Amino acid sequence: VAIRIALIAASVLRLAEKESDVAVNCGDFEQVLAVYYCRKMGVPIRKILIACNENSNIWDFVYRGTIHSNASLQNTAYPALDKVIPDLFEAYLFLSYGQEETQRFLNAVADKQDYQLTEQMALPANDDLFVSVVGQERIPAVINSFRTNNGLFINPYTAFSLGVLQDYRAKAGESCLTLIFEEAAP
Repeated sequence: VAIRIALIAASVLRLAEKESDVAVNCGDFEQVLAVYYCRKMGVPIRKILIACNENSNIWDFVYRGTIHSNASLQNTAYPALDKVIPDLFEAYLFLSYGQEETQRFLNAVADKQDYQLTEQMALPANDDLFVSVVGQERIPAVINSFRTNNGLFINPYTAFSLGVLQDYRAKAGESCLTLIFEEAAP
């Protein structure tokens, strides 16, 4: 996580003169954590845009406060994103809600029960997180569109992050400089 924090902070600080958004995918939560840590340390990051596929609970968690630990896994062509609960998700819970809440989550997962934030707890969407489920069938179109418009190829995992950026801009009607970090390296 520390290496990604350094890469993200250096990239944002070098490329952006003001707040920027950062788009990542969430097969594991390491990228999301690194961006979240950067923002907590004062790096000017406005929104964290998180792409997930059909398997992830992250959309439900950010907007409804719920994780379904017993959800079924559907294998896709993008195995790095095929996680019902992303690796290191509990670290985000610890940073945002503390040790007691993290333990409550771990107990629910161990018992294959749903985990729900309490009514007193703020939803992660209130912390400038935006999540979009980018379906695997959309990835070839995102790659082809980027190639056509920019003359460059991107890998499928970068296309997931670009997909969440497109979804955010379409929904919010706004844009700012956005850095996309893909699975293997920024």
